[in-house]
Amino acid sequence: MSPAAQTFVAVVAMGPNRRVFVPLPFVPDDVWGTKADHHVAGTINSMPVRAVVESLWSGFGIIIGPTWRRDFGVDVGDEVTVMLAPEGPQRDDLAEDFRVALER
Repeated sequence: MSPAAQTFVAVVAMGPNRRVFVPLPFVPDDVWGTKADHHVAGTINSMPVRAVVESLWSGFGIIIGPTWRRDFGVDVGDEVTVMLAPEGPQRDDLAEDFRVALER
């Protein structure tokens, strides 16, 4: 599994509980390896974003809050260009004994 950045185009959507999100066109575990949480950093329309990937109604995505959307002019229905990459050290970068200890 590669921790490489993923770039894609998506349409900002609203879920059933009115949370606004950017859907991911991939399964994070398949791309970045299996983890309890995928902390990511990157950009949406070249604007900085940090988030945790969540399991959502129709797959996976990142929630974008109202303040971020207001400040960067992004709204539901907008088509956006997204670049996301895993944030922080990745298990594959760790020494074997540390990686094994974390998997327990």
